[in-house]
Amino acid sequence: MKSLAIIALTMGGAKLASAIIKNVSEHKFTVFIPASLASKELTLGDITIRQFDNSLKDEVKKQYPHYDGFIMIMALGIVVRVFAPLINHKKIDPPVLCLDEKGQHVISVLSGHLGGANQLTRQLAKKLGANAVITTATDVNNTLAFDEIAKNHQLSIEPFANLKYFNSAMVHQEKVLVYYDICLSNRLTEELTRVNIQLRHYQEFTANSYNHSLCCLITNKLHKTELKLDKLLYLRPVNLIIGVGCRRNVPASAIIKAISEACEMVQVTTASIKSLATVEIKRDELGITAAAEHFQVPVQYFSSSQLGNINEQLNLTKSNFVYQAIGVEGVCEPAALMGGKTTELILKKTVFPQITIAIAQERSM
Repeated sequence: MKSLAIIALTMGGAKLASAIIKNVSEHKFTVFIPASLASKELTLGDITIRQFDNSLKDEVKKQYPHYDGFIMIMALGIVVRVFAPLINHKKIDPPVLCLDEKGQHVISVLSGHLGGANQLTRQLAKKLGANAVITTATDVNNTLAFDEIAKNHQLSIEPFANLKYFNSAMVHQEKVLVYYDICLSNRLTEELTRVNIQLRHYQEFTANSYNHSLCCLITNKLHKTELKLDKLLYLRPVNLIIGVGCRRNVPASAIIKAISEACEMVQVTTASIKSLATVEIKRDELGITAAAEHFQVPVQYFSSSQLGNINEQLNLTKSNFVYQAIGVEGVCEPAALMGGKTTELILKKTVFPQITIAIAQERSM
């Protein structure tokens, strides 16, 4: 559930905010109105309302870091002027929508694909019986946008600068090939084939594949240095679980280094890490916590009995030393396997100074 701010400048806009909240239950809303409206008759039931007495520009700047998106009920020109100084990059900018106070038009203003503004625009327009105004070329031409595919299927984009070439190719109906090495969901397969994209297995890809077309690679494999990046777009699945075992008080820098080296051993990118996984007794291990923060992923903790059962079932690597220390014969391998769905080990227990690492990969999206 997203936390969205609705900012209205008039009585009509405030009432439209109430209608939005009553019709859309998928998100959490907070309504902002000028303090000057508070003295007038305004009944919005139990809706959270915040008043502001500074300028709209200052209020938006103040609230900008605290909300997942903004619905502005006012003239589009005002919205453009207010948000222009705050815009950073399409990867991180929040979605911004603009509505007239009569609710006739819902306009996607900022972060249409990655931010989800286009999707929210369609949703609001349908609920309000309004006209959805979306101007992104891929949407206008009813074709696929690779950044929207990435957002909808939890794929990271690399290199981001190439995105515009691939979206442009889709608009102009140019040939794009997609190579993959994991089991794609039925939904993603349908979305790609709907626009006549040819799907091929990653093993078929060579340096000559992009001589006559752009190539998108859905894989966690590291980039090969001999490939021309200007012809490629990587969509990175988040499907790696890093099993971690370590001695007490190992510094985060050592764990980060071990994880990075382990990924390089099996030629996978750290951008595809979904989580770290370890034994419950390590919940207070600051090095593991900090390493997870470095890779911007959560840590999953499993009990000794859970790990022990997996060890026995799959006959994984066993260590008497580890058993004597924490009561389970192995941590990193069973933790990695338990951390995801339909997992397989792509790196068995590998020993680094005071650290053990194993890597499991989810077979499908």
